[in-house]
Amino acid sequence: MRLRVTILLALIWTASAAMAECRPEGRDVFAAGLAALARRDLPAARQAFAELVRSQPACAEARNNLAVVEAEEGRVEEAAEQLRQALQLEAEYARARANLQRVEALLIRQQTNPVASPTTTAIPVSAVSGTPTQPPAQATAAALPFGIAAIEPQGTNAVALDLAGERICVLAAAEAVAEGQSGSAGILPAAISSRVVTGQCYPIVAAQVRAWPRWLMTAVVEPQRIRLVDETGERRLKIAPDHVIVLGDVVYLRRDDFTALRAQTAPWRTSWVVHQPGTDVAEGNAAEQVRQAIQVWQAAWQEKRYGDYMSSYSAAFVPHKVELAAWRVRKRSLFEHSGLIFVRIGNPSIFILDAATVITIFEQWYRADANAFHELKALRWQRQEGQWKISVETVLTALPPQ
Repeated sequence: MRLRVTILLALIWTASAAMAECRPEGRDVFAAGLAALARRDLPAARQAFAELVRSQPACAEARNNLAVVEAEEGRVEEAAEQLRQALQLEAEYARARANLQRVEALLIRQQTNPVASPTTTAIPVSAVSGTPTQPPAQATAAALPFGIAAIEPQGTNAVALDLAGERICVLAAAEAVAEGQSGSAGILPAAISSRVVTGQCYPIVAAQVRAWPRWLMTAVVEPQRIRLVDETGERRLKIAPDHVIVLGDVVYLRRDDFTALRAQTAPWRTSWVVHQPGTDVAEGNAAEQVRQAIQVWQAAWQEKRYGDYMSSYSAAFVPHKVELAAWRVRKRSLFEHSGLIFVRIGNPSIFILDAATVITIFEQWYRADANAFHELKALRWQRQEGQWKISVETVLTALPPQ
């Protein structure tokens, strides 16, 4: 892997009160800038925040977010100047002060190492949060952070291995935020639905990977490694700090970055998606189509409609650790001889890998006769002749009773 470390954008998307000099009428422009940052459209983000700085020169938050774009585009001195002006406007602005310290450290590094360019740093810069007043009417998969349409349940997270950017980024489901009180000063967002947002990113130092899997789940978190399995339950990849030697497929981070990432990673709660450049993206309503396919599959299972249940599976489906014929016989027997079947599915996390591949991960509660299970399940969906079919189904782990 060609090593390259870039300026990394860390978005903090919790709702925050605006400074006193930021007027509410700039909310739409502010929201447009944040939406552009979320989809990594830096020119649009620059235009929005620059417009807000021109119209509201005393708004410290607008200057901080313009500085984020400047840093992302490699204009570090311009970023520092915007942050200094933000602090002149609001001396207690902690986020701008922290960003200025990072940017000034970068400037010092560049002065002591003239070979380094403005795009050779690992200093994260944080944007002021806020959320677009209205979500896009028809959000396409291309606008989703790394193709992730949903992360459930609320409070869990995911991680993207960005191969093109040679970095690892943490993603989370941002909570909906409520409209600010009438008459309060600042740029305050209206209530919206949850959405996936990009948080801290960490540069990849080195990688020894024979074949990149597309999707993974955290299985074990240890002091010196994070072990990941794919949707078949097979061990496929490890994440480790660069001062240790790990056998097999492994991605290395700097020691401090690994420690920070490990603190944000939970076994059987943090999913990973490998983002590869150049893949076709599924159409914008793929996530909703897969949600509906899950509901059809669940209903056929619970109502013991064997034919409809089997129609949810691809002709290429291979069951986990059992022959297909034996799996079919077992399913038919359960449908014919069990009493009432109860199946409840939690809200799925949805990972759109390409135009024909989606992976969903969800909690599943099952009860039939004396058997009851609470499990974490992964399904790989393939688009075939306009329909989404299950090609891989795996129980990743049993979950403790709630």
